[in-house]
Amino acid sequence: MDEALPVTFGDVEVTKITLKVGEYSSKKEFVNAAQFIDKVIAEVDLKPKDKIKIKASGKKLHDSEDKKALLHLRITADGGTETEYCNEDLSLSESSSERSILLNIEQKYFELAACFCDRNFSLEELKTIVKNLRNEEKIKTTALFFDGNCPLPAADKTYERFLEELNAMLNKFGINTCIRKLHFLAQSYHESGRFGTTLEGASGDGYDPGAHREASGHGHTIKGDGRRYKGRGFIQITWRDQQKKYLIYASQLHADLLGGVTVDELFDRSARYEEKYIYAKKTIDSKGKKHSERVEEIVNVDGAALIANNLTLAMDSAGWYWRNLGHITATNEDINPVADTDNILKVSQCINGRVSAANLNGLTERTKYLASLKKIMNFETCVNKQQ
Repeated sequence: MDEALPVTFGDVEVTKITLKVGEYSSKKEFVNAAQFIDKVIAEVDLKPKDKIKIKASGKKLHDSEDKKALLHLRITADGGTETEYCNEDLSLSESSSERSILLNIEQKYFELAACFCDRNFSLEELKTIVKNLRNEEKIKTTALFFDGNCPLPAADKTYERFLEELNAMLNKFGINTCIRKLHFLAQSYHESGRFGTTLEGASGDGYDPGAHREASGHGHTIKGDGRRYKGRGFIQITWRDQQKKYLIYASQLHADLLGGVTVDELFDRSARYEEKYIYAKKTIDSKGKKHSERVEEIVNVDGAALIANNLTLAMDSAGWYWRNLGHITATNEDINPVADTDNILKVSQCINGRVSAANLNGLTERTKYLASLKKIMNFETCVNKQQ
């Protein structure tokens, strides 16, 4: 994109701004006006004012080979040669009255990327997304997988590894447009405790036979199956039969991650792995008063634990579920076309069938995360956004 990009200056769309040194120093809003007497100050919104032009620029980026453009400022200094930018001396040479001033504070070109359709997230984009989501809830940490029950190894708790697996999964399962990515991120952010863990926080006892009406139909036949096969991965795949079904699929592509053991052997209910369970246990004292007690315990589980303790499988299982087990209908459904309709209730029901207008079950948070992500990812500029 070797052309001047229209920007918004005040209420006017321009490609060139002419300013005089000290022009802004007399403005009332500058309390410390004296400091700007020898400066030029311009507040510029780095996008056209016209939404049609924004979309057109986005399409050019999207259609370009690397889906990126580099921005810089071209400065013409009349009447003097001293130029300072970001506290750096960038004075013009005697032979030239014009030079390019690099846009960002690190003295590098500012990188402008296309919308998120048909391209990978960058590391900085991923960090920005998580940081902004956390800030909106006043969560101070930006660390990934910070929950005490998260079974991932330290080497997998980095943004670099998370980015690697996220991009691979999105590409593999065709979650390739802005709207699909927005809905996937909103749902997985909620299900994984704000990207804090890959293991369900509840004890799992509620999935035991006799405790849940669907337990036996999902292969939970003995006490303790609820704990063994509670939610795992970024979409929290639950139940013995569904976790086994996923690992049968995964064994065809990731056999090395299963350690040379068959899926039937992995699901033999033996003590293959240890998981830390941290949950709240409700009790009633002798006076009938209710209490909530924090419980920490180590639980032995079989090979189903792989879906939570291996980052590749934790992420891949979410994509597999997204395309195969979205249960808004009795026959299950691919969630991609549901996400295409931008219906947060229906997408949420695909992830958790108990979600409804009467039984929110996280619908408020899922809706909030989707709205936040649309702002963070600048969804208005998406080349495929439906009008």
